[in-house]
Amino acid sequence: MLAARYDNVDVVRYLVDAGADKEAKRTDGKTVLMWAACKDNVDMVRYLVDAGADKEAKDTHGWTALMLAATYGHPDMVRCLVDAGADKEAKDTDGQPALMLAARHGKLDVVRYLVDAGADKEAKDTDGETALIYSARYDNVDVVRYLIDAGADKEAKRTDGWTALMLAARYGCLHVVRYLVDAGADKEAKNTDGWSALMLVALDGRLAVVRYLVDAGADKEAKDTRGWTALMLAATYGHPDMVRCLVDAGADKEAKSTDGKTALMWAVCKDNVDMVRYLVDAGADKEAKDTDGKTALMWAAHCGHLDVVRYLVNAGVDKEAKDTVGWTALMWAIHCGHLDMVRCLVDAGVDKEAKNTQGRTALMLAAIYVHPDMVRCLVDAGADASWHDNEGNSALIYLLLRDDAKDDDVFLPVVKLLLEHEAPPIRSNNQGESAKSIALIKHFPQISVLIEEYAAKPRRPAVMRREPEGEDPGWFISSDTVTRRPIPLAVGGSGKVYRATWSHNDVVMKEIAVELEDHMRRFRREVEIWRGLSHPNVVHLFGANDRAEPCFIVSEFATNGELISYLKREKDQGRNVAWRKLREVGAGLSYLHGKGIVHGDLRGNNIVVSDAGKAKLTDFGLSFFEAGPCSVMRMKDRLGAMAWRAPEFANMTVMTPTYKSDVYSLGMCIIEAVTCKTPWSGYTDDEIRGCLRRGEIMVERPEELTDTQWELMGRMIAKNCDDRPEMLEVLRSLKEFALHEEEDEEFGS
Repeated sequence: MLAARYDNVDVVRYLVDAGADKEAKRTDGKTVLMWAACKDNVDMVRYLVDAGADKEAKDTHGWTALMLAATYGHPDMVRCLVDAGADKEAKDTDGQPALMLAARHGKLDVVRYLVDAGADKEAKDTDGETALIYSARYDNVDVVRYLIDAGADKEAKRTDGWTALMLAARYGCLHVVRYLVDAGADKEAKNTDGWSALMLVALDGRLAVVRYLVDAGADKEAKDTRGWTALMLAATYGHPDMVRCLVDAGADKEAKSTDGKTALMWAVCKDNVDMVRYLVDAGADKEAKDTDGKTALMWAAHCGHLDVVRYLVNAGVDKEAKDTVGWTALMWAIHCGHLDMVRCLVDAGVDKEAKNTQGRTALMLAAIYVHPDMVRCLVDAGADASWHDNEGNSALIYLLLRDDAKDDDVFLPVVKLLLEHEAPPIRSNNQGESAKSIALIKHFPQISVLIEEYAAKPRRPAVMRREPEGEDPGWFISSDTVTRRPIPLAVGGSGKVYRATWSHNDVVMKEIAVELEDHMRRFRREVEIWRGLSHPNVVHLFGANDRAEPCFIVSEFATNGELISYLKREKDQGRNVAWRKLREVGAGLSYLHGKGIVHGDLRGNNIVVSDAGKAKLTDFGLSFFEAGPCSVMRMKDRLGAMAWRAPEFANMTVMTPTYKSDVYSLGMCIIEAVTCKTPWSGYTDDEIRGCLRRGEIMVERPEELTDTQWELMGRMIAKNCDDRPEMLEVLRSLKEFALHEEEDEEFGS
């Protein structure tokens, strides 16, 4: 084998004649014939074939000698093997035959020969890709031209419905796009998500390709399965030049997705004030409503985008518009806990006494959701505390009805404030309850006297309230079915992690101290998010117990431990597998984002490796749905692990973490994985938080990263979230880096 690798045909001939095993394989499954094919040693291959070497032998990737010769672009070698009867249609483990591999790597001479030799141009791999699709995807325009001239199907689709034109557009291969369109490729074909080539390129910001497709007559109003147009995608993903191009070309600014959102609303949701300004200046309808009746202003208030709200208010938007349940922008700001937004809207003169369909005012909602500062803000601005809703409840009654009403310095001043501003202490609601009777039922001491004096004191329960014990949820695991080991694997601020046994399985048991109701909400949220996940690169949750003290979560045990420790062990054994593990991490994170979930706490010790060597994401205690409220907002000054956190986590009074925050954290995990060192080494959490708030990312380029890899890292850890790539692009790059790492290992470079 070494003789073949170093092109020594005489030694090979001698060894074979002496009885050496021609079919012996390395650990990667490569034979002598394969090495000779890789090295383009035609004489050696002819000799080995004549000597009876197996032309169809495969390595661990399923590659034959012919596939390797095609991949490396050795036309004479390919001709030699085909003439010797090598199977042109044999496929590797990904379902790729020699023609596809040659097309993918742009080896035109090999492609031409194989087609002339009768290779199947329409063969598909396991994802349904053809040779033409691969050559288009990798910007091999000469190969694309040849295959089409040879009759390859321009409209062939992958299993997900992507055509060659879509992939060329998505990856910005303008020359390929131009050629395919000129050759008659269907510009309006759609994939299984309903995306056309124009939509895909609008998603990724390839301006030159968008301009070409628009000029070529691509349908600007085509919609995907969610009703999104190219303009909505460009507005959502922050591509101003692309939005301008589409608007100038006449794209419908008022088109709506299936949930009724316009491009303006999507730009608002992404907090892109410049995009919002451009669309409004271009005549977009500021008062358009979605299917729930929400306007752009309501969405801005809901998402907490203060600059967008200020702009829209100054632009004359209707501040009193209501959605289908009668909620105004002010009510949404209160519901989502955005105090600065409430102050802004109050200062702008919004109607504080507006009522929703239940008859509730902004002040009542502030009491319902227990935002004392908002109650104070509204009352100071003149909100009427005497109002009652359709059920007869006032803001004071709602405050006292809450399960978590407390006798502390938070509730007491609010109760006093409401009483002093005409909140009725005696008037009963439709169930016959008054503020006084509720206080009596709850056994608040001296409540009658305090009500008469306009000061009530709700008590603080001695023990945090648990949900009443009824039917167990589907994830409930009884304490007596789990046996944990006495010594913890890890100890953190919120609890301890143990190895344990449950149902004859080795598992991980995470005990969590739950002392406050907020802790319980966070615990249950983690369980509910985690239980809905099923992916090879996400740790499996078996269940949890929210009644035991402490509460606990039971999950899959990853025998190879945390990622960084695993990588160090592999490195000590002479193997570099970092990029292959990171590709798996990226796949898991991309899956989360596809489910609408932001991980929120991605770092090296929240990535573990299974007994099969597969990297998996774990720990969803700070995860949340991007479209919903962000549970970590109120923890901004207490969050640890700042070395992995995006600037949004340090600026949560004005910014909300998103999918792009996970992209940043993944970038830091990549730096950690390739260096086996913690990013921001030498800085404390408080120092890092300060740097992030000043827009400083104090991370230098590791020597382990190539120029291409560092260029991706630089964009992933950009201080501005809009400058970071989408996970689709990151995952694509991780796959390429992993492939290079694999090839380096295979060929010993």
